[in-house]
Amino acid sequence: MDIAKLRKPELSRRDFIKVASMTATYLGLSQALTPQIVQALESTSGKPAVIWLEGQSCTGCTESFLNNLEPSATSLLLDTISLRYHETAMAASGHQANAALEDTIAEGGYVLVIEGSIPLAQNGRFCTIGGKPFTQIVRESAKNAAVIICVGSCATFGGIPRSGPTDSVGYLY
Repeated sequence: MDIAKLRKPELSRRDFIKVASMTATYLGLSQALTPQIVQALESTSGKPAVIWLEGQSCTGCTESFLNNLEPSATSLLLDTISLRYHETAMAASGHQANAALEDTIAEGGYVLVIEGSIPLAQNGRFCTIGGKPFTQIVRESAKNAAVIICVGSCATFGGIPRSGPTDSVGYLY
């Protein structure tokens, strides 16, 4: 067995900025945001904690992220970030998932990714997770985040759900 394969790969600052730029591109973000993303990621010790919330969406942004080839989602999830909460990609579910979300919010300083629109009609009852309206989850998660990244047109402008009866909007808090 080649022992070199067991070593954790080193990531130079130059490579780190390339990964941040590629990630911004994959998520459909402007390259102008790369300095802010790099600053937010560098301000945390070790791997940056990430909370990825998903409201009213088709999960297309998550699917695009998980199907990345370079860098691969596996590489990003295991080597680069600490994905603490994501309903689709995390191992935990139910009470364990909610506890991971609450613990990360209490720690603060995480990267908050929002995918999907936020329904405002009927006090947010059109999208609930764990018995809580998505509007409440977004507000609670945003207050201790180091940076907030809206992914896709739904999280940015309300997307297709905006045209329905849910009075959906992009992130506006």
